Amino acid sequence: MPRNQEFFWPFFRKSSPDASGEYVADIGHESLARFVRVRLDGHECLHFRECRVFGEKPDAATRARLIDVDARALRIRRAVPEGRKGRVIRFGGFDVFIDEENYSEDIRLAMTSGEYENRERRLVREFVAPGDRVLEVGGAIGVVAMTAASIVGSENVVTFDANPDIVADAKENFRRNDLGGVSARCGALVNRRKFQRDSFVAFFIRGSFWASSLKGPRHAPGVEKVVEIPTFCLEDEIARHRANVLICDIEGGEVDLLMDADLTGIRLILMEIHYFATGEKAADDMVRKLILDGFTIDLVASGGGVLALRR
Repeated sequence: MPRNQEFFWPFFRKSSPDASGEYVADIGHESLARFVRVRLDGHECLHFRECRVFGEKPDAATRARLIDVDARALRIRRAVPEGRKGRVIRFGGFDVFIDEENYSEDIRLAMTSGEYENRERRLVREFVAPGDRVLEVGGAIGVVAMTAASIVGSENVVTFDANPDIVADAKENFRRNDLGGVSARCGALVNRRKFQRDSFVAFFIRGSFWASSLKGPRHAPGVEKVVEIPTFCLEDEIARHRANVLICDIEGGEVDLLMDADLTGIRLILMEIHYFATGEKAADDMVRKLILDGFTIDLVASGGGVLALRR
C-alpha cells in the first residue's frame, strides 16, 4: 500500500468464514484510512496465511465529507455533557469525563495523572481473558469495567454501583467509547444469607465519591447526601449473568458481601480490601474463608490492598 495514499476502509468486525474457509471483513460503513492494523483482542496467537486489502482513492468531495464525519464524531466523543462543567480526557485508552464541580480534587488529580484505579486496571489486563463474563461491584465511573470490556466484549460485563449520579456518568462514558453493551445498574449487592427481597438500604455519598459507602452515620464528616437504593442478591446476579469473574471495590463492604457468599462458578476475584473500614481481623477472616473455598492469592500480582484470587 503506498505510504501517502488514502483508501476507503471499513471498521473490521469479526465474521464467520465463507465457503472457501476465509474470513472476510464485514463492511459496515465507508471510512478514510492510510494504514490497516490487524489486531487480535486477547491472549491467543494471531496467524493467517494471507491478508488482502482493497480500496480506492476518494475524490475530493468524498474525502472532504468523510473528514467532516470523522471530525463531528470526535467532537461528540469529547463533548461535555449538557449542564455540566468539566472536560473529557484520554484516560487508559478511553475518553472519560471529569466533572470539575462535583468530582473532588483528589479524584481529579488521580484521573489526570493516570493513577486512578491503576492497580485494578493492571490486574484486569493481566488476569481477565477472552471468554470471561465479568460482574463488577462498585463500578464508579466505569474505567475498570471498560478495561474489562475491551478484553471480553461489552456485552459480557455488568457493573453495579450504589451512587445513582456516578452510575449515570458511567453510562455516559460507556456510550462515549462505543461500549454501550456494558450493563450499569444502581443498587447494593447482598449475599443470599442476608438478602431480603424488595428491600432498600441507605447509601452515604461523600465529596470524594470513591469514599462513599453503606456505612454512616448520616451526619458523619464528609457525607453530602444520603440516598435509598434497592438491594440485589449477589448469587442471583452471578447466575443471571453467568459470571465467572468478580471485581469488587466497595469501601469495606466486601467483608459483609463475601464472608457468607456462595461463589460457585467464580474462578477469579479482583478485590480491594479496606482495613481502615473493616479492621484487619474482619478482612483477614474473609480472605481466610475464600482460601478455604479454594481460592489462592497471587502474591506477586497483588499489592497495595488490591488482591488477585483465583482457583
